Amino acid sequence: MKIKLLVVLLFVANLCYGQVNVGSSKSPLNLYSKSLKAEDFENLKKKSTCVILPEGIDQERFKNNLKDVWDVNELKFVTGEEYKKNKERILKESAVLKLVGDVYLIGKKNIATGKKRSTGESITNFISLVIYDNVIMKKGKLKYDSKMLGEIVFSPNIKMRTNVVYSGGRKSFLAKASNKKALAANKEEPGFYTFNYGYIKNFTQILNDHLKRGVSISMRDGYVDSNTIKSLKNKTLYAPEWVLKRYAPVSSTLKEVSTPEEFFEDYDYDYKIVTDDDLNAKIEAGEDIYYFLHTQYNAEKVLAIIAAKTGKYVYLETGGSYNVKGSDFKALNKAINK
Repeated sequence: MKIKLLVVLLFVANLCYGQVNVGSSKSPLNLYSKSLKAEDFENLKKKSTCVILPEGIDQERFKNNLKDVWDVNELKFVTGEEYKKNKERILKESAVLKLVGDVYLIGKKNIATGKKRSTGESITNFISLVIYDNVIMKKGKLKYDSKMLGEIVFSPNIKMRTNVVYSGGRKSFLAKASNKKALAANKEEPGFYTFNYGYIKNFTQILNDHLKRGVSISMRDGYVDSNTIKSLKNKTLYAPEWVLKRYAPVSSTLKEVSTPEEFFEDYDYDYKIVTDDDLNAKIEAGEDIYYFLHTQYNAEKVLAIIAAKTGKYVYLETGGSYNVKGSDFKALNKAINK
């Protein structure tokens, strides 16, 4: 069962959706992140990491998964209230790992009238790792310097994207009326495809591994493990059933749901579609499997294959469209056979 967040996050989606960056994010609106310096990695290792526990989840399960995979430094856990009460001490002693969620409209100003109109929506939902320096209390206010070291970005489902776009005022009454059937056809509950315990465990492994080795990673750059990817010739590639859903960008609705045969038509090797819960259970159990994820970052898709046991990227590729195409699997076949 996907993690259910409290109401404060229930209406938060992410039109910038992806997976893991290790570096200082340049903008919440694109895939780019600035590489970290050697001193950034060393400073992290000198401190502990304080995790602010998200509300509305199984916190023990969440904690145990992070404890299993995090060893770049000491891990501590606090509630949101504990963080507020002890913020000065925590920022001096620890980097902070926390869930951040927000939604806002993107607009342009009419030069003649001075009024703004909505041209898009930006909805962020990610776990950020931030380190602090020069922390002092000055005139009753906490002052500090901060730097983002990494982020785990979660992918909203199509229903949530639709809800945010149609509640933002950008879609006209006519657009809502003409898309009424498509709006009603999607029976998903608003939520996040990749905000689930197993995915978080693997994403945290990726973050921890790169921080420990002192290596930055940007989704925009892509990646292929040329040796491990050859294993897919003889291994089943798993995928959650939600990857079969196709998005209609013009109407911001569910376009259709492909069959597994249609979706993997151009993939040359064995595959298996499973429920999201089943896949996450396999990841949490540390099974030796590989799985495929398709997430979106504005108009760029992010395709990834992850080794569930080790939490390592085997394949990471980006492309300029909203849905997976046959050419994407042909490129994957080529990487496997190289």
